[in-house]
Amino acid sequence: MSDVTRILDRVQQGEAKAAETSKPGLSTFEARASMLGVMSTAPDVVQAQTGAGFVGNLQHRFVRQFKVQVADWQDTCRELAAWEDHFLVESAPGERRLEHAAMLDELECVGRWLAATGGQADFEDPETTGPIQLTLQDLRDSRAMWHGQVSEARRREILRDCFHES
Repeated sequence: MSDVTRILDRVQQGEAKAAETSKPGLSTFEARASMLGVMSTAPDVVQAQTGAGFVGNLQHRFVRQFKVQVADWQDTCRELAAWEDHFLVESAPGERRLEHAAMLDELECVGRWLAATGGQADFEDPETTGPIQLTLQDLRDSRAMWHGQVSEARRREILRDCFHES
């Protein structure tokens, strides 16, 4: 069995395990976090070498997994934007605002954790840390837009400008 086949099998097992262990009503973020947890506990397919390269390989795997987690978090944040379009823009927003605020709280909490991890002095990767900060700002803007002290007229104006509606 090739390494690629083993990796694909491990990913499928992780997805299946996450689906089995997830509870009904879990958010997309929670389901992904569950899958990442299952996948991260699986043994690496490639045998780690011993000696001088051992620690370097471990660091490389940690950085690779961190970047995957950042990408998954950003994907979930983009999914939130689609959720906003559907539930806050296209329907009566009042009934879903509390749910939206809770999702923002969770995503911002994870984003701050990722930013703190990426902000360590020995982690110099602006291609990863820069987008974390931009995504956190998008979440703060979303909170201001839907939960801040913005008048209804201003909110409609912003939505019109964002969606180029006349």
